[in-house]
Amino acid sequence: LLLRPVLPGPFVVHAVRLPSSRPPTAVKAFVWQ
Repeated sequence: LLLRPVLPGPFVVHAVRLPSSRPPTAVKAFVWQ
């Protein structure tokens, strides 16, 4: 799973919130920042 800043905020957050996909804390921190 690759998360890039170019992607819309809501889309990235939704992807992180997916129960099937649970990225590391580092990824979550990067997304929130």
